[in-house]
This record gives sequence, structure tokens and C-alpha cells, in this order.
Amino acid sequence: MSCSSRIKVVHAIPYDGIGGVETAARSLVDGVYDDIDFSKLYLVDKSDHPDTNTYTSENHPLAYWAALRTLCARNPDVLVASLWRSCAVLIAFKLLRPRTPVVTFLHLPVDVHWLDWALNRLAMLLSREIWCDSQTTLVTRVPKVLRRRTRVISFLVHRLSAPVERPVGPSFIFWGRLHPQKGLIRALRLFARVRETQSGAAFHIVGPDGGERAALDEEVTRLGLQPCVHFHGAMAQPDIFSLARGFAFYLQTSVSEGMALSVVEAMQLGLVPVVTAVGEIGRYCVHEKNALIVDRDEDAVKLIIEMLSDGQRYQAMSRRAVATLADQPLYAESVLSACRGIFEPKMAQDH
Repeated sequence: MSCSSRIKVVHAIPYDGIGGVETAARSLVDGVYDDIDFSKLYLVDKSDHPDTNTYTSENHPLAYWAALRTLCARNPDVLVASLWRSCAVLIAFKLLRPRTPVVTFLHLPVDVHWLDWALNRLAMLLSREIWCDSQTTLVTRVPKVLRRRTRVISFLVHRLSAPVERPVGPSFIFWGRLHPQKGLIRALRLFARVRETQSGAAFHIVGPDGGERAALDEEVTRLGLQPCVHFHGAMAQPDIFSLARGFAFYLQTSVSEGMALSVVEAMQLGLVPVVTAVGEIGRYCVHEKNALIVDRDEDAVKLIIEMLSDGQRYQAMSRRAVATLADQPLYAESVLSACRGIFEPKMAQDH
């Protein structure tokens, strides 16, 4: 550790964006927190961050060299790296500064490609600790021999308040990237079946195109849903939360997830999630208690229609959704606690 009484921590992230990783990272503002001097380093500059390099493509080799040079200049006591591109920088930094503790931070329960697998595995081997966004990510991605080094970081980013009671109706909302991972084609088909008996049903989809908008438009047209499916594009978080308060259900049939930050936010707002039990979702969403788990679409549609005719049942499930995460620490609290724990003689969490 440096001679200063504060622990200097740098969190390396490929770039700022609207994903769960970046959203959570923004909630921990650069600054001094008692004994910790915390800052983020974006490897490429895709927005107006004053302390990033000038490269705008995450595939530019010089971007990694510039990030490494910046890291060496900052001389952190701990380097935390999120996502595989940052792992490349972590590996190079560890070779240059072998005595400095490093942390690999995993955010998904699956490797997205071979380079993701290779860089994260090497980074984990070099790391003092491995942080995970969920228990599911820990179990599926961290080799057993390394699990004694692990911590699960809370991904509760906000304390959101739910309306005391919301009107029950066939109103559905989703927010996040329009990406095949989110399973929105299936969500549209499920919604179409609800609309067969609920003429006033509406589905609002919020978020930037992540490669699937064209396919979603085609599916909306094929299903004849143009009057009742509304695409909003990217929105600021406060605007999303304000809009979401007027809806009853949060609909997301993801193929894979980590913690699924948007589902957590929806539950805090009192929406009843209609979700697939992938990643960590299956741990905090309990079927017919605080959520409706989608296994067979026809069964989910039947339950939705039943709840629409039973307001008390819906309100009770909404209240249980709100209560689910009430005692969870915030992401910022969890990360700062983990940073302090790196220099403790024993891990705070043993696996």
C-alpha cells in the first residue's frame, strides 16, 4: 500500500454506456471516502470524461497503451477491472507492477466468446480477489480452486420508492438494450397472446438499439401490434422511472443475465416482473410470490390474465416485490467495503 493512509483504488471499464455495468459504476462517484481514494478509468472516451484518453474505438491498440500509461501514472494501491477489454489492461499492469493487488470483476454468468474466456481466466489467476455481480456468476464462471478469493457485490444501485398502490391493468414495460440476449422477440409473442383477450393492452420498450431493433420492428408488424407497442429509444434514468410508475408489469424474457439491474429497479418501483429465471433472477424472483416466472408462455399468459381480474392478488405481489430487496446494501457501499476487505487478513466471504 502507498504511504498515504488512504487506499487508492482505480476501477477500469472499457467505456461509459447504458448497460448494467456502466450504470452501477456511475453510482459510485470518483472521490475520497474516508480511507479510500476511488476513481474510474474508461479505456476509451465515448462521452465527456475529462480523465480518459482520446481514443474513441475500443479496438484501437493505442487505447490500451494509453490506459496502461495512465494507470502507471496514477499508481493505484488496487486495480479493479470490469469486462474482458479491461482484463487485457489488468494483465499488462500486473506484469509491470507485480506487487500491486488486482481484482477481476465479473458481470455475466457466461463467457461471450473465446477471448472473453481467455482474458478473464488469466486475470482471475493473477487477482487477489474476484468480484461477481451475483452468486450465479460466481458458480458458473469462477473455477472451484479460485472461489476462496471471491466476493459477491450488491447491484442495488438506487433506493427507489414505489407508489402506495397502482391501478391494475394490462400495461407492460421493458427497459434496457434492444439486444438478442434480452429475449424481446419472445416477450412480444407473449404480449400478443395477452392482447388477444385484453384489447387495451400496451407494451412500452425503452432503450437504445443493441442490434435487434430491425428484427423487433418486423415482429411487431407480423403480429399486428403496431397500435400497442411503443419504442421510446434511449431515455435518462429519472425519466424511465417516472414513466414506469404508470405500468403494472415489467416484461423481460432474457436468454441469459447476471444480476439483471433493470428487473431489480422494476421491483423497487412495485412492478410485478414477468421474467425468465436466468442468471440471478431465479434467486430473487419467486414464482407467484413476488414475480411471474416464464417457463411455458401459455401458462404465463394465463396467470397474467388471472391477476388482471384479481386486484388484491396483484397488489399483494407488488408489495412483496418491493420488499424483496429492501435490506440489500447499495452497490457503492458494497464496493467500498470490498476495497477495504482486500487488505484485511481474512476474506470477508469464504467459498
